[in-house]
Amino acid sequence: MLILRQLSNLFFLLGVTAFSAAAFANGPVQSEHVEAELVAETTYAVPGETLWVAIRLNPDAGWHTYWQNPGDSGLATRVDWQLEEGIQAGDIQWPLPHQEKLGELTNYGYSEQTFHLVPITLSKNIAVDSDITLTALTSWLVCKDICIPGDAELTLTLPTRPEGTEKHPVWATFFAETRENLPKKAAFDSRFSSNADSLQLQISDANFDDQSEIEFYPYKTGLVAHNATQEIFSQNKNLYLTQKKSEYFSELPKKLSGVLVVKQNGSRLGYELTARAGGTFTQAETAKTAEQAKAEISGCRVCFRCCRSKPSPLCAVRTALAQKPTP
Repeated sequence: MLILRQLSNLFFLLGVTAFSAAAFANGPVQSEHVEAELVAETTYAVPGETLWVAIRLNPDAGWHTYWQNPGDSGLATRVDWQLEEGIQAGDIQWPLPHQEKLGELTNYGYSEQTFHLVPITLSKNIAVDSDITLTALTSWLVCKDICIPGDAELTLTLPTRPEGTEKHPVWATFFAETRENLPKKAAFDSRFSSNADSLQLQISDANFDDQSEIEFYPYKTGLVAHNATQEIFSQNKNLYLTQKKSEYFSELPKKLSGVLVVKQNGSRLGYELTARAGGTFTQAETAKTAEQAKAEISGCRVCFRCCRSKPSPLCAVRTALAQKPTP
């Protein structure tokens, strides 16, 4: 695994040492297995206000790019902005990631078209009825059974207007959809603890009884073994997620930040949380994996007790079998 990570870093660095002239365009750029483009939510910019733009990456079918924590291997998409005086770029707003399997590795990223939203702040001193040009030196790693580094010098020129907004007829819808796929600030309390082998996240007073799948994506790499199963159980109104430590784990952080992703009724909701150290590492009689928790909620409990919501016929059958005397 270490060799694979080192190789991916080497390929990435070799690929971004120079941006080729062929990868410069005011519009979409087609690279190996990825189409890249810098787009805006509106058709013009207003001095003194925030302009929202996005790095659009669309990998070929079966390929994926990476989240800010790429997981066991890979590298996050990076942007180096070249901007005129009076213009500043903020941080990428990362949509909810998915797990991407690569052999025995588990990575975090995107296998579909993804808009990496970025706020652009414009000084009120920028002239109106003129043009501004944004340049984003963008680099990424795209993987399938092999990994290929890519880069492009993406540019976007927009006119300036004194006021008002006009949504882009094509891209505005994608900006709205991406915002729905950004993590929200968690309203529940969270703590974390550890033992010799594992880290455990404890979430208090979070009602996830009706959820079918729960995953935690830490922001920092080197903490957990991303390909290890997240064991999930609830106890005394607390939810516990336990995962094996990474082989690169060195010391316990003061805070554990990341995104809790909850899948319900076909949709995925994300909650950004920062857990405090000081929780008590808790063992359950039967710690359940995400698949077992899903089976419990949708039908019947693994230990033959009736489900927490509406009991199903399958639940009744298993309960009867469990209570049947042994001959």
